Amino acid sequence: MNNWLGVFLFFVGSGFTNCSAQTIETQKLEFLIGHLQAFQDGHLVHDDQQFHHVTELPFQFATDKSYVVDSLHFLLGVDSLQHEMGIVGNGLTPINGMYWAWQSGYIFVKWEGYIQNENDKAIQPFTFHLGGFQSPFRCDQSCSMVLKKSKPLNEIQLSFKPTIELHQFVLESDFEIMSPQPAAVQMMKLFSQCLIVQ
Repeated sequence: MNNWLGVFLFFVGSGFTNCSAQTIETQKLEFLIGHLQAFQDGHLVHDDQQFHHVTELPFQFATDKSYVVDSLHFLLGVDSLQHEMGIVGNGLTPINGMYWAWQSGYIFVKWEGYIQNENDKAIQPFTFHLGGFQSPFRCDQSCSMVLKKSKPLNEIQLSFKPTIELHQFVLESDFEIMSPQPAAVQMMKLFSQCLIVQ
């Protein structure tokens, strides 16, 4: 595993440990992304308005076009306009389990697992289902990323590297978020900062 700021490269089924020997183990990680735009030298070269249900990391941006790009922009979650259009296909189909109800809309991120304390082996389960499309709990996040060097779009992978800030937020939380609320908004901001492209 690659070390990064004291935490580890994060995949479902693996964990990361802080300096107090508390390990966060993930059993499920899913999220929705959409409105992918790819740029080269500031010029838009690819515009994909579909949504994708990400269930495995690293996630490869599925495309049959190999545009060479140097930066990406996409939405983590689902925008309010898409919610108002109602349930649609692609990554937004309800059978994927990423939809609450018409009042609450889509679940943008599902993160489930447990916290293990290495000293006493105690296990604390957590369940974070994050979403919300109406003010004041709107929490979709706009993500912009610059690549280290230009490469074909179909070779770019999206990964998740949790930061110390996200780790701390989890440890200080109530270990459950299941509806739109202020904590979901805050956690979505932290989660979006953990997405990287390579």
